[in-house]
Amino acid sequence: MNFKNLDKPAVRVMIAKDALAFLEQNKFKAESGSYLPDAGDWSFLQYATDSSEEEVKIHIENWMKSNLCRVCALGALWISAILRFNHLTTAKSRKLLEDGVEIRRFIISYLVDFFDREQLDLIETAFEGQIYSWINFFADEESLEAAANFVRHIQQSRTSISDYIKFEYTILKRILENIITNNGTFVP
Repeated sequence: MNFKNLDKPAVRVMIAKDALAFLEQNKFKAESGSYLPDAGDWSFLQYATDSSEEEVKIHIENWMKSNLCRVCALGALWISAILRFNHLTTAKSRKLLEDGVEIRRFIISYLVDFFDREQLDLIETAFEGQIYSWINFFADEESLEAAANFVRHIQQSRTSISDYIKFEYTILKRILENIITNNGTFVP
């Protein structure tokens, strides 16, 4: 499916719905701090040539048939976008990673086709529950604070490891539902 011919908010809703479905089907495990989803062995990228048109989607689909992907909020959106729109080749991935693009920027460089940088900052901040001083944010400080407080009441109710695991699931689910409810825009 070619996303460029579609309305951007509708595309973001599709991606969020797909991510929510993967989460509810236990194909995704929400996990704070895991930028690159562990969708299998990424060594296939080292064999990609500059002209390789092989799609990363194939590798992710094969991995997800029998494995669980640990993802942060951006990782969930990233995998869902790849599986829905299939426009990331192994050659492009290898080139980005070889050029020293760190994992966070690699994922964001893909997701900016769908979400603007401010939205990605807010989504990440809401999932992590804090503002990281080492990240060069595009969103304003007031919006980042609102995102960090998005689920503060849930965070404060955690009392056990089990609660913490449920918390990450719950926060990712609420972020995805928020994007869907707000027509493709995350509103903290």
